[in-house]
Amino acid sequence: MNITKSSVVGALISLSAIAACGRDDKTANPAIDAGTGGTDSGSGSNGGVVTVKQVQADSMKSGTAVELHGVVVTAIDTYGNLTGDLWVQDLDGGARSGVHVYGASATDVAKLAVGDLVDIKGGQKYEYAKGATSTTPSTQTLTEVEGTSKGSLVVTKTGTGTVPAAHPLDAVAIAAMSATDRATFLEDWEGVPVVLANARPSNPDTFGSADDQKSFEVTNVVTVESNLAAFPTSSANNSTCYASISGVIDFVVGKYTLLPSAVSGFVDGGTGCAAATEFIPATIAEIQAGTKVGNVKLTGVYVTAWSVANGVAGKTLWVSDSLTAAAGTGVEVFSATGVDDTIRVLGTKIDVQGTIVEFDATKGGNTLTEFAQNTATVKLNTAATTAPTPLPVAIADVSDITETGPSEKYEGTLVTLTNVLVTAVASDTAGDTTNQVTITDNDKNSLTMDDDVVLKFGGTVPAKGTCYAKLVGMMDVDTKNDRRTFNPRSTSTDDVLTGTGCTATVP
Repeated sequence: MNITKSSVVGALISLSAIAACGRDDKTANPAIDAGTGGTDSGSGSNGGVVTVKQVQADSMKSGTAVELHGVVVTAIDTYGNLTGDLWVQDLDGGARSGVHVYGASATDVAKLAVGDLVDIKGGQKYEYAKGATSTTPSTQTLTEVEGTSKGSLVVTKTGTGTVPAAHPLDAVAIAAMSATDRATFLEDWEGVPVVLANARPSNPDTFGSADDQKSFEVTNVVTVESNLAAFPTSSANNSTCYASISGVIDFVVGKYTLLPSAVSGFVDGGTGCAAATEFIPATIAEIQAGTKVGNVKLTGVYVTAWSVANGVAGKTLWVSDSLTAAAGTGVEVFSATGVDDTIRVLGTKIDVQGTIVEFDATKGGNTLTEFAQNTATVKLNTAATTAPTPLPVAIADVSDITETGPSEKYEGTLVTLTNVLVTAVASDTAGDTTNQVTITDNDKNSLTMDDDVVLKFGGTVPAKGTCYAKLVGMMDVDTKNDRRTFNPRSTSTDDVLTGTGCTATVP
């Protein structure tokens, strides 16, 4: 289990369809925000008439009733298939001075223009985590001002002001930050208009059929989306270097996102961009053999499982070179961009490009070969026609943990185990071995079964003495505890079937 990554994943468990509710993320994926950094800017943590900075302060709880007076409109969504969202800012600008406003009436919004001063009443601070539930909570949220009840949010123009100068950001400098420092830094500019210099587009993608559902990456900086304005044709070419892109910072699908407010906000002719990333064509077999490393591209690989739970819901995939599983031909694609319901079908053929790493939570143990978190982009190649076939294995084949042992070649592979008995259940219920159990076959060989594919094994951790006639799932590595693990793919009887053929005994 990749403890530090919340990689609780799976394939046949149904995913809840969460409606977009008219929000401006225009996507079926979870919209989440890192929620790091920030201090209280003074009074106002208990609500009332406050500044935007006080709304953005961590000391103000979600659900606090707020009013904003004399804030300036910085962006309005009038483009595409969902419109009506707006962003406002304190007149003095600066860090944490902007916020997304959701739920204003179309009548109110139609009266507004960028630069108008407005009062906003009937609202509350809300930390929006799209798709989060009681069983799959998210600590990552987008700070918004929305109505305390339907129709309660009233936005009234009170005059005309001056929009503070957009804050300058440099893509090269941000990309050089650590992931933690980058998240902390960008959190301060959520909801704020910015000018991002030295921005090279990569991985152009679509997350729907509308013109306002296009995106590209500025690698290790932000995702850029067309929610507010069309993209120029130059955005599809990674030979482009934008001197600057102007827009407002948002947080969508687990990533900080730049929403350009107009096509004129793209300024060509930059000379300071990072070099374009080149992706080497590879097969999974070459990746697992170590002959292709770094930035690679897979073409026409097959989906064998996907994530269902905390933090990476629907975004992490397992893929294979072939529909018929074989040792050394499977790999994990962790928290990818572009995963949607057209991808989440067993046997779907997709293309993947991203960065291969040897993940190790303990820095010195055995590693898991994978596409690194948030580096991969996937695209549909061909719709599924046949489900993948797992590889039958014995526990003796797959339980060794060493990098040079016989089990290494099964990492990332879809396998079937037969006639295995639950002989132990981890006593740790809140730590590194939560939901781990020991399974033992009829030859008295044992292996750790984990819930990285099925969150809590579908809700109940298996009890000692449970006999499984068949288990289908993914071979993985618990890098925190340095052990090989097997992760059932789902709770469907196609993947998990109890039986009476076990001859092992519970100690």
